[in-house]
Amino acid sequence: MKQEESVLNVLMYLFKNHLYDGIEADNTDSELIDELESAGFKRQTIYQALGWLGQLGEQSQTPADLPSETQSLRIYTAEECEVLSTECRGLLTYLERHGILKPHTREMVITQALSLQEEGIDSHLIKWVTLLVLFTQPSEKKALASMEFLVLDDPLGLIH
Repeated sequence: MKQEESVLNVLMYLFKNHLYDGIEADNTDSELIDELESAGFKRQTIYQALGWLGQLGEQSQTPADLPSETQSLRIYTAEECEVLSTECRGLLTYLERHGILKPHTREMVITQALSLQEEGIDSHLIKWVTLLVLFTQPSEKKALASMEFLVLDDPLGLIH
């Protein structure tokens, strides 16, 4: 079965099939790499996705120098506005106002979304990146559950 080639698709596959099993994904796991290739992903894309997860893991272990308050104002740079549409920025604001994201997890989402270097980052990508970021944050179980509901239980990908 041929998969659409993108790092996000590999990440979604890993999330749906492995991350809840506690499998540590890295570039040395030949069994996992073979499985992903059998699922139709190219090795280069697999390595990019595993590198992305490694980068996320490093961010998760780095203490954030950001305020812990739930209310903050994020000013986007011109470069960020070019990549993150108004819809994406609105979604991030929505998630933060509803307690799903905190300032430090919002920044992780932005950093990780931009690092995917996908053309036309859309709200679908932001939702999945948010889900993956929250999954790496043990203290964010309630936020993760809320985000899972928004991503996995909404077949149209809409936020109500």
